[in-house]
Amino acid sequence: MADAGCSWRNGYAERVIRTVKEEEVYLSEYMDFDDAYARIGAFIEDVYYRKRIHSALGYRTSEEFEKGITIVSKTSFCTLASERPCHTCRTTY
Repeated sequence: MADAGCSWRNGYAERVIRTVKEEEVYLSEYMDFDDAYARIGAFIEDVYYRKRIHSALGYRTSEEFEKGITIVSKTSFCTLASERPCHTCRTTY
């Protein structure tokens, strides 16, 4: 996240927080803090990460997007979905 007062730079984080609130928090009643912590964590892991598609990831889930990435070295990654050369290692996929 960006510095305080730079909300336009926090777009991704703000959108995640909004989605969690709209799709989990506002629709649930929690018994206590521990229940809320566990259920919100489960929502993020099970729904947001594994089931919900994201336009920024080519309408794939986060899990599908991560499976489409191959490690080229310890510091660089190449996306398999691309038909153009990787900017890091110049390999064409």
